[in-house]
Parts: sequence; structure tokens; C-alpha cells
Amino acid sequence: MTTSTDAQVRLRSTIADEAIAAVNVARARRSITPALTLEDYRNEAYRQILIDLRAKEIYPEDITRPADLTDAEASLTIALACEAASQRGQSQQQTTVDLFAQEGLRWREMYSRAIAKASPIDGLKGTSVSFRWDRG
Repeated sequence: MTTSTDAQVRLRSTIADEAIAAVNVARARRSITPALTLEDYRNEAYRQILIDLRAKEIYPEDITRPADLTDAEASLTIALACEAASQRGQSQQQTTVDLFAQEGLRWREMYSRAIAKASPIDGLKGTSVSFRWDRG
């Protein structure tokens, strides 16, 4: 289960598709199959969000407003795709790799802000980037 759709991720940026294409080209060169999809990255983003929430004693069964995690999930999805593409190392297209690394950092920062502001539980709201949760 995820809280965002491919379309919602693409509305924020198309760089995730470019990053995934770059990753899949590298995977194909190494005969690694199957190709990765945006859905694969969304699933991983949701898994990591649940881990982050669990660290704050918020469990999946506590989440009553999953839509409040959509921005965080979309941002993390883009960050993960860009980070994966930037880890390809040196290449002839070094500027592209650098762009993915920069975008990965930017979207990871956006994720941190989005998860801190998210209110996935009725009656609780995120209060800051420190990811502290308060009542009311």
C-alpha cells in the first residue's frame, strides 16, 4: 500500500522518470532484470516512511489519515530514484549524474519537511522538522 500515485509523483517532477530510466540502462548493461518502475520506488518510500513513523511510536494501524503522507511519499520517491541514479559512479555523462545527486538532496530535504508537517493520525500533528508529534 502506498499513499501516492505515479501521477502525483510526476506532477511534482519528471526527474524521477529520468533517474529510473538511467538506473534501468545501467541494470540492463549488467543483465539485471526486471526493470525498476516508479511503483517500485513508491513502495520503498512508503516502507521507509513506516520505519520513520515507527521510530516515533506511530504504527501503521494508528494511521487514520494516510493522505497526509502523500507529499512526504512523493518527495521520498523522487529522492530515492535520484539517489539510485547518482550512485552509478563516474560516467561520460557526469553532469547528469551530478544533477541526480543534487536533485536527490533537494527532494530528500523536501521529504524531511513534508514528514515533519504531516498529520497521519486524527488529533495529532507534526510540529517541526525535528519530527516531534504533539496533541491538538
